[in-house]
Amino acid sequence: AMHFASCLSTRFVVLVFQPGFDQMMDLRIQRLGLAARALPTMLVEAGFDDVGRGLSEAERLVARFEEAARAAIARGAEAVIPGQLYLSEAIARAGCTRIDEVPVVDGLASIIKMAEVMADFARLGISVTRRGYLHARPPRDMVEHARRFHAGGGPPASFPKPGDGEDPA
Repeated sequence: AMHFASCLSTRFVVLVFQPGFDQMMDLRIQRLGLAARALPTMLVEAGFDDVGRGLSEAERLVARFEEAARAAIARGAEAVIPGQLYLSEAIARAGCTRIDEVPVVDGLASIIKMAEVMADFARLGISVTRRGYLHARPPRDMVEHARRFHAGGGPPASFPKPGDGEDPA
């Protein structure tokens, strides 16, 4: 959702409803390299019960969400992301897609659209980088070992099994 919000605007904000989640979201934004494009995450004055009720009775939750969004817009947000999937679902079900000409980016729709984009890229022969530690393809023997292990074969004979005379400590 953050990448799509960056395509739709120059500055976005994530709105969350759980205290403490704002700090976790800001750390995620930093790890994704999007801190320069994001305002600090802001809280919506709502709890789990409010969001749960908002799935079927949206008016009160949408009003609180719009209030938080307008405060973020006043600080420069040009796109708004309901930052917890539960909140995102409630806001999407309510049909809230814009607030004062600012797009509200649906997290679930973003996940689906990103998967579609990645599939389209794969059909064009474009895939993730294989450079660097995080994206490098592991050695073939490591992949084969993992496949055998997780297919039910268990560890290879060269690995000691628990109780084979090895001291577990």
